Amino acid sequence: MKWKKTVLANMTSSSTADEDLKLERLAELIAVKIDSGRSPGLMVHTIEEVAEILKVSRRTVEGHLYEKRDLPYLKVGREVRIREKDLKSFLSRASC
Repeated sequence: MKWKKTVLANMTSSSTADEDLKLERLAELIAVKIDSGRSPGLMVHTIEEVAEILKVSRRTVEGHLYEKRDLPYLKVGREVRIREKDLKSFLSRASC
């Protein structure tokens, strides 16, 4: 990986403060690299996150999931996850 070699080559230990800054920068670069590899269609949200996005209560989201069944979801063990694309589709249907 080019970016890893470049970052590590530029890292020289001179002081603790410099090392801390370099580690922070490396962490930022790693986070950016991880985020750039994600596909927006694979992003998932919890019920709480969807409620926050929609500015409604958790119970309202649960009603759409379990009672109205107009918001598709995935079960991961006992947890419920809502895909980003399903949420966008739900919002486009609800706005019409």
